Formats: sequence, C-alpha cells, structure tokens
Amino acid sequence: MKDKKIICKNCKKEYPIRNGIPIMAKDGLTRDERDNLLYFDKLYSSKELLEKTRSNLIEIYEESIVERFFYKILDKEVKDKKYVLDLGCGAGCIGTRIIEDIEHLFSLDISYQSLMYAKNKINSDEVDFIQGNLNRLPFESNYFDMVVCNFTLHHIKNLENAIKEISRVLKKGGIFLCFEPLKRKTWFEFWIETIKVPENLSKKLKNFYFETTQKKPSKKDNVISELKDFGEKLEFKGHFHRSLYEYKEIFRKSSMDVSIKSVCTEIFPPRLLFNKNKFISKTFLNFSDLFIKISNLSEKGNFVIIQYYKSI
Repeated sequence: MKDKKIICKNCKKEYPIRNGIPIMAKDGLTRDERDNLLYFDKLYSSKELLEKTRSNLIEIYEESIVERFFYKILDKEVKDKKYVLDLGCGAGCIGTRIIEDIEHLFSLDISYQSLMYAKNKINSDEVDFIQGNLNRLPFESNYFDMVVCNFTLHHIKNLENAIKEISRVLKKGGIFLCFEPLKRKTWFEFWIETIKVPENLSKKLKNFYFETTQKKPSKKDNVISELKDFGEKLEFKGHFHRSLYEYKEIFRKSSMDVSIKSVCTEIFPPRLLFNKNKFISKTFLNFSDLFIKISNLSEKGNFVIIQYYKSI
C-alpha cells in the first residue's frame, strides 16, 4: 500500500483507495459487469429506495428462505475459519452474521456504494472491503479457508471463469458454500407438470395463468419503479437464472466435485409464502418440505445450495 493507492505485487499496477476501499473493478469490464456496477450503485446510493426494496414481500420471503436453508449450513462450516471471502457481499448480511466466528473477513462487491453500506453496517477492523470483479479476483492463489456467496452467481454471465477463480483462491481443504435462486417455477407450473397434464392443455392453462396473474404493476403500486426504470434505461440484463441441470453441467465441466442440492419447491400460491407473518410463512414452508420428502421431488426446488471442498 502506498499513500492512498494499493500496488499489485505481480503486475505493479496501482489502484486508488477511496474511504478505505481499494477500487479494483473499473478496468476491462464487460457490458453486463458495467451495468451491474451502475445498477447496484444506484440502489445502494438511495436510502429510501433501499428500504423500499428490502421491505418488498418477495425480499422478505427470500430472506426467510436463506435463514431456513442456507444459514444453518453456513453457521456450522464457518466456525474458527481464519480467512473468509464473501463474494458479492451486497448489504453485508453474511459479514454481520459470521464476523465473530472468524479471524478476518474479505468482502468483495462490484458496487462501491454497496460496499460503503456494508462497511457502515459491519463496522469492524477485522474486515477488508474491496471493489472487485468476481471474474478477476484480486487475491493470491490458495489463500482463503472459505469462500461464501449468497444470491451472487446469478448476476454472473461468464460463470465458468468465475468458478475457476473461486477454486484458484481457495486453499487445499478450503470450502466454497453458495446459495442461489434457480429459474423459478410457479406453484401452478409445478402442479401442471406433477400431475402430467397433456401438453396442449398444459400450454393453454399456463398461458391463461400468466395472462391473468403476471400483470405488470402500475407506477403507483410498484415500490421500486424508479430502480426498474433505471434498469430499463441501461437495458439491464444482470440476472442469469439457471436451472439445476445447468448448474450441474457447469460444475461438471469445471471438474470440481461439488454437492448441488435444490430446496424450497413452490407448491402453494406465493401470497401464502411471501407473507410478513413469519409463522404463516414458516407453516407453509414446513408443509412444502414434508410433501417434497414424501413425494421424492427433491430436484424441483426454486433455490440451490452448492458446496465444494477443495482437495487438491
């Protein structure tokens, strides 16, 4: 580190430091990466916009899913780790949860504004915040005991390269743990496919369902219309939702021996799950879990947990 710059010891390139955050994600960005940066800078630069987004029922639902399926694994695996990397740290939710259980945390995000938000939230000397690119991680090889990410990989278009980078920075014996949304199947699609409705009738029923239920909300009703308008101006394509099969294929080609498991199948109308009453939401999730176990439909979930233990 030199004055308010950081120097790469390999290439000798200098990177500026702003409010204690090395700025290492400005050069060589693809269109999708640039749009991700602008989109999330816009979101995290507005306290009002962020609060409205976080109070959205879908956000509440997703947080309850993360708590239920992901954090219980994270809490177990992260204990007593020395160096942990949080990829796409966003609002710093993972950092806040694990900071007391590890020696040092590195929080990386492409958005400077999200890093400032997370830095103010976590407020610990045991965290380094870095603005960086997941496809070109600014870390030495074989450095981290654990790499973790939550709702990050579906923002990455070139996932194959990102996976190579994750494996590169992990130590031998290190752990990669990830939680991601899959291509969503609505409760209606789930039942249509499960009871094997004939194809012609299935298409008509699905078209009718989407035409009558998936209407675009009005400006007045849409709590994040400002952000959506901004995204449309960018022609923002920052979500690359994949199927369970696609994730399995990507990791298979990478020769990484990973555990990939889908969770949380949507078998009820969303209004019963996207509920501010956590008891109601939890009750229907319990029914959903039980039904999936009994029916052996474990690969029809809307989220995926990815675990990788680096052996070489």
